[in-house]
Amino acid sequence: MIEIFLDENLSEYVAEALNSLNKGYFNEIKVFSTKLEFNRGIQMKN
Repeated sequence: MIEIFLDENLSEYVAEALNSLNKGYFNEIKVFSTKLEFNRGIQMKN
């Protein structure tokens, strides 16, 4: 299986849309959002 992780700067909805397009065609490819899988990145404190 191929797993593709999209940067957290892209909306998590992009990953959902790509997975919807893949349904039935490329079942071995899964797209994930790093924001949802690993939580958000480092927060800068002011």
